[in-house]
Amino acid sequence: MKKAIATLFIVAVLAFLIERLIQTLLRECVYRFAYDSSDQRREAIGRYVHFYNHHRGHSSLNDNAPISRLTGNNVLRRNT
Repeated sequence: MKKAIATLFIVAVLAFLIERLIQTLLRECVYRFAYDSSDQRREAIGRYVHFYNHHRGHSSLNDNAPISRLTGNNVLRRNT
């Protein structure tokens, strides 16, 4: 029973974090600019996700980007 409760808690936290990411993406990228096509919007979202993970400071990370949390041996870190 404790394991099930812990799993539900983790799922709830992840859902909250994903919802915040989506809200930020919409506010800072999708709704902020006018796009002529879905392809333009899709490309802009890709660029924003890179910016969000590699350059945008996050207050919960002392204004560091999420990529700063990865170690040097991480595949994502090596391929940026």
